[in-house]
Amino acid sequence: GGAWNLYRSPFIIDDDDINVDFRIVGVPGLFSKKLNVSSKISGKVGRPEIKVTSFGDKYVVEIECETKNAEVYYTLNEEEPGRRNGALYKGAFTVPKGTRVCCRGVRWGCGASDVAKKYCG
Repeated sequence: GGAWNLYRSPFIIDDDDINVDFRIVGVPGLFSKKLNVSSKISGKVGRPEIKVTSFGDKYVVEIECETKNAEVYYTLNEEEPGRRNGALYKGAFTVPKGTRVCCRGVRWGCGASDVAKKYCG
């Protein structure tokens, strides 16, 4: 199932199409042999960026992830973050000096990002 398109030149797979099934079919007369290739491209979520701003002995933490529709989970105890272990990032938060923030981006159908870490202090 699904829609099929005929492409006569290179095309770009953007972030909205991070998981794509594609098939290349050679048309008799254009290739010496019939060509039929199927594959699946699975993307990985980009590693989030942690920004820390100091306000005395407190630190404001902001996290951004370049991958569209990704969720970011974080921990404050140096454990690996994820859906089962970590808090879902919903906006800037404050931590005390000496906190190590670890975060990871996730999106259904994609590989989880590498873990980003930042020490506040």
